[in-house]
This record gives sequence, C-alpha cells and structure tokens, in this order.
Amino acid sequence: MGDLQKLQEELKKLWTDELYSEEFRKRSSSHKDFDHALKHIRKAAQVLENMTEEADHSGSADAFELEPIGKYIADILISTIRLANVAPVGSINLEEAVLKRIERKMGVRLELAQKR
Repeated sequence: MGDLQKLQEELKKLWTDELYSEEFRKRSSSHKDFDHALKHIRKAAQVLENMTEEADHSGSADAFELEPIGKYIADILISTIRLANVAPVGSINLEEAVLKRIERKMGVRLELAQKR
C-alpha cells in the first residue's frame, strides 16, 4: 500500500458524517458527500485563482505566500481523496487511478515503492 492509498484509508476514519449538521445528514441524496467535497475544492481553487489574479493585475508576486498556498493545495488534495472515497459509483482507489492516468497521459509507468 502506497502513501496515497494510506491517506485515503485514514481519511475514511477522519472525515465522517459527524462533521456535518443534522440537516445535512438527513438529506437523502446519494451524491451529497461527493457534492460537498467538490465545493471544498472549488473554494480552495478560487482562493488560489484570486492570488494569481491579484498578481496579474498588480504586476507583482507579492500576492503569493508559501503557507497559504500550501494550505489550499492541501485542502484540494484532501477533498480529492474524499471525492474518491464517496464517489456515487463506489469508492475509487485513487492511487491506482492516478498511476493509470499518468501512464495514459504521459506515457510513463510509475512504480511506487512499497513501505514496510
């Protein structure tokens, strides 16, 4: 099991329904968790886009700071892992999907080292 797969398994234990309001939990939509994770991705991506927009308009890279950029990229990754866990069609092995996508799009097969 690679690190991404470990993250995916651990997130299943951490991001649970207890984090949501009673009203949200009562919703019967089969894709509500998927939709919620997508919204987190959009919000984080919007903050990053606002930074690039500010830099474009000001002509300065002062809008960029390492810590906030790292925070929002982490939010995107965490929410992406959540998407894989709650996909309406069933849980997706994200590590496998990423490796297959890299191979298909970039023509390179990556082998992740197995940690013991």
